Amino acid sequence: MLKRILFLLFFLIISAHASDNNHPSSALVFQPILSIKQLHPLLLHAKKKSHFVLIDFNKKKCAPCLDLQNKTFSDTRVQTALRNYRLIEINLTNHNLTSFKKRFNVKSAPTLVFIDQGGQFLPEFTITGFVTPEQLLSVIARVQRGNEN
Repeated sequence: MLKRILFLLFFLIISAHASDNNHPSSALVFQPILSIKQLHPLLLHAKKKSHFVLIDFNKKKCAPCLDLQNKTFSDTRVQTALRNYRLIEINLTNHNLTSFKKRFNVKSAPTLVFIDQGGQFLPEFTITGFVTPEQLLSVIARVQRGNEN
């Protein structure tokens, strides 16, 4: 009987932990950060590796943010397109991150910001609000084409 109770308790803890994940149905791994100081070394590392960067500005209980995570980032085509990106998450829920908002002109969540392989912010490709996988794939393709010129 004790073994059954322990097993159930273990199962409930594992289930609760899995459902609390920021990107529950996504194989993409976003690095959460809270300060510009944390951002700088990530951007330097991405530049050194010649990786694009995608920054996801979101909020915890924001419906479009959750849709972006559950519908767009979980799409295998999107996951494939972003496989060589450095993925960064900035949660705006409990933080007044004015420095980020000013630097990347973030007005609301969700906002997706692209940075090229040379570390340059690409404001023309910023996305605000929910986008479908197809819409995000279109922007990713344009970001990469723009870098080839």
